[in-house]
Amino acid sequence: MRHLFLLCLLLALFPSLCIASRGISLDVSKPGGGMEQIPLYKDSHALLIGVSDYTAGWPDLESIPSEMALLESSLKSQGFNVEKVLSPSSDQMVQAFDGFIDRYGFDPDNRLLFFFSGHGYSRMNGKKGYIVPADAPDPRVDERGFLRKSVEMKQLLTWAERIESTHALFLFDSCFSGTVFKSRALPKEPPHISAMIARPVRQFITAGSAGEEVPASSVFVPSFLRAIEGEGDLDQDGYVTGTELGMYLNRHVTGYRVGQTPQFGKIRNPDLDQGDFVFVLSVTTATDEQKQENSRASEETDLDALFWQSVQTSTNPASFEAYLNQFPAGSFAVLARLRLNELRELKKKDASIFADAGKLKTKSTEKNLSSAETNLDAKDIVYVNNDVGNITFSHEIHTSMYSCDECHPHLFEPNRGANQASMEEMEAGRVCGACHDGDTAFSVAENCEVCHGM
Repeated sequence: MRHLFLLCLLLALFPSLCIASRGISLDVSKPGGGMEQIPLYKDSHALLIGVSDYTAGWPDLESIPSEMALLESSLKSQGFNVEKVLSPSSDQMVQAFDGFIDRYGFDPDNRLLFFFSGHGYSRMNGKKGYIVPADAPDPRVDERGFLRKSVEMKQLLTWAERIESTHALFLFDSCFSGTVFKSRALPKEPPHISAMIARPVRQFITAGSAGEEVPASSVFVPSFLRAIEGEGDLDQDGYVTGTELGMYLNRHVTGYRVGQTPQFGKIRNPDLDQGDFVFVLSVTTATDEQKQENSRASEETDLDALFWQSVQTSTNPASFEAYLNQFPAGSFAVLARLRLNELRELKKKDASIFADAGKLKTKSTEKNLSSAETNLDAKDIVYVNNDVGNITFSHEIHTSMYSCDECHPHLFEPNRGANQASMEEMEAGRVCGACHDGDTAFSVAENCEVCHGM
């Protein structure tokens, strides 16, 4: 009796033990009425591959190890046996896929999940997609070397067709072409659970399509975790299907406005495109601590994305410095540093242009200006513009090239506060645009940073 009590206690405390022993079944409606139980999975296995440390030219992705840890914890709580491989070389990545499939892929009752996080790449106008192992070179520098080391999507499709397990789901937290799999328009409403769900399927979800950039810290991973913990159950039937997951990620990740549009599809094989992968919410046994950790990660991602949206078009270096101070390892930290360096270099270049301004030959430099004209005691004027940055007008630079009467009073009233200039006026050849026409001086239609944010 005591042993029976202990067994019941164990099953109550650790329901995943019961799940592993009896597998996962679905209760579905029969066409003629009533319910029937469909056995789906005996065991569940997941292969997580994250590449953070690149060795041949690709930028590192520092947040991936912590994201892989969150995925591992959540999937284990749902009854998955998880194998994790971090920063594999090309050979190690191939061995990881081959070994995982050899161990678990030939049992039709297994549920298999593959998750790759790292760089993706597309070639030939999106006709070919690749995932990038740690030792693959930058294709813009060494294309042949990249093709030898990278793993093409067609190889992943070969692995998908080699698998004999009924259901397999492939997720890629990377951006590359989805044209190699059977991309489908996602339905407006999730399909109802039926016996069709048990048919074989190979489903694919990518974080973005060709030409899009994955942020340094993922918004895809926290969204995936929230989906399988319940938010992805769009019809509230207790299940999150692969189709519901694709719908949720497409809406949710796109809503962050980080330049990613998740792609969903099935393999181009009529024998492997009818079923649907299933997460059973009653199986989910994530601890409160795990849920809180996932929630904190998601909230941090929300704030990160909102901050980035507010500064990404700025021409003021201080905006990107503020972002990096707040999110030094944020989703867009790499892009912020690149933009900050660009603006700093641009300011140096512009300063050089202005320093050499007196050497520029214009119609005014040919005049013999009086000492009264060339040594005016006039201060710089700052035009305030809160949208794109203030404009500092330098009297010193301009009086070194022009006489006073060339600007005053027909272009500018010689009184502080008496002059307003709009882009429309300048583009029409008035005020600053009288000289900044692309001929006498640089055009107001370009080189915005030369004047704004100086």
